Amino acid sequence: MQTIAWILLFLPLLATLIITFASRQNRKLSAHLSLGAVGIGFLLSVWLFVQHLLDGSAGAQSTATWLAAGSLQIQFGVRLDSLSI
Repeated sequence: MQTIAWILLFLPLLATLIITFASRQNRKLSAHLSLGAVGIGFLLSVWLFVQHLLDGSAGAQSTATWLAAGSLQIQFGVRLDSLSI
C-alpha cells in the first residue's frame, strides 16, 4: 500500500514533467496525459480506500530523507490512516 501512496504523490509531478519537456507542442497529447494522470490517481485512491477497508489496519507511515546536512535531517513522507484515506 505504501508504494501506491508514493506513486499517488509523484504522479502529477511526473505528468507535469512529461508535458513540459516532451509534449508542449501537441496540445491534444498534453490533455490526454494530464487527464490520464488524474484518472489513474483517482483509481489508485479508490483502490487504497478499498484495501484500507478490507485490511482494517491502524495505519502505515513511510518516510524518506529529503535533506541531510550535518546533524540536521529533513524528512518527508506519506501516512496512511483512517483520516488521510
